[in-house]
Amino acid sequence: MLFFLLCFNGVAQKITRGPYLQKPGASTMTLHWRTDESGIGKVSFQEKGTQEVFTVKETTTTRDHVVHLTGLKPGTLYTYTVGTETRVLSDSKSNYFRTFPAGKLSEPFRIWAMGDFGDFTHQNYINNQNAVYAAFKKINKDEDLDLWMWLGDNAYCCGRDEEYQKGVFEYFNPDLFARTPIVSVPGNHEYYFKEGSEKTRAIPYFDIISAPVNGEAGGVPSGNKAYYSFDAGNVHFISLDSYGLDEGRKLYDRESPQYKWLLKDLEARSAQWTIVFLHHPPYTKRSHDSDFENDLVELRRVLVPVFDAFKVDLVLSGHSHTYERSYLIRNHTGFSQDFNPNTHVVQKTRGFYTRDSPPIINKDAGTLYAVVGSAGRLDWNQKPDPHPVSVYSNKDIGGSLLLTVDDNRLDGKWVCADGTIRDNFTMFKGVNRTDTLEGTY
Repeated sequence: MLFFLLCFNGVAQKITRGPYLQKPGASTMTLHWRTDESGIGKVSFQEKGTQEVFTVKETTTTRDHVVHLTGLKPGTLYTYTVGTETRVLSDSKSNYFRTFPAGKLSEPFRIWAMGDFGDFTHQNYINNQNAVYAAFKKINKDEDLDLWMWLGDNAYCCGRDEEYQKGVFEYFNPDLFARTPIVSVPGNHEYYFKEGSEKTRAIPYFDIISAPVNGEAGGVPSGNKAYYSFDAGNVHFISLDSYGLDEGRKLYDRESPQYKWLLKDLEARSAQWTIVFLHHPPYTKRSHDSDFENDLVELRRVLVPVFDAFKVDLVLSGHSHTYERSYLIRNHTGFSQDFNPNTHVVQKTRGFYTRDSPPIINKDAGTLYAVVGSAGRLDWNQKPDPHPVSVYSNKDIGGSLLLTVDDNRLDGKWVCADGTIRDNFTMFKGVNRTDTLEGTY
């Protein structure tokens, strides 16, 4: 009877979530998946084109499986299977990943950024998410992404596990999860899970994700899943928690552990590009208003000088259920009526890379801010004017942002729900350089 039950359970076990990729790096990758029955998980993986197979097993029985792969080669393609000690549960042709390059990018690095999705409480939000996802698939043409970035409020209303399951894991194509590393930040709705969650950080979000908190993917160790950093080639990424509390203090409290860690991390980085992502935007008008919400006012007052001082290139956020993209700006920490283009805009070009709108060239100061919060929700607060920092703003149609970093060039394309690219920008760094190559004639 025992033999029969063991065999029956082995056959019956199936995956109900994932596999999905977390904690990417040049030498690391973490796989998550969930099964309907408890068991010991196993990952088998190999460098594509080679015969040697490596195996990593869990040490305890669980339904929510997490397996960390270490010692991988940078910039290398791996295939994998996940399952149990006795049976493979997933061996899809999409079960592969590429580790990040170490040092200079050898080919374009592609990122899909989106915020405020996974809301199945209203049909109009569902319709918008359907359209945004369809438009992305049409534009992307099934090309591989190097990074999938979630900008907070990833599942509504309250970041419950079942809301993530329905609005995210069962919604997006399993192949996308299987081959695309995900990095994320929590939004305020993740913390609405339970009253006081922002103090304890005891929310499902932190069970769903893994993060490189020990500096294993580059950056200064944070020791906290809520905020972390990592390197991908010549790009340094910083993930911030703009709602949770550390020792009772928010990110914009200069005495908070997160703020102090941010300064250390920015000081230590050496990558050419720096991209920061957090949920709450320093500049927004069309859904939330950064002139009136205290968290947004304080983030702008305290963090913008930090971004200026360390020459952060791009800050991505959600929270406002619109799309808003700024000029390259600096030194603006006040209210919208205080914004002066002659003082605060570093380069007045819109950055479209056209005859009339040249790209942002040879950047050594200023930051570009983008609010990308309409991948699911789409709301307007009835205020007629966009924030004056904005090059482009759209409250009427949802979308997501495709970013590409190619050596010293960064491109962004806002892909609207109808498949139209309504905003794009290009930045260059280090254009006045000379490369000397030697060859044999």
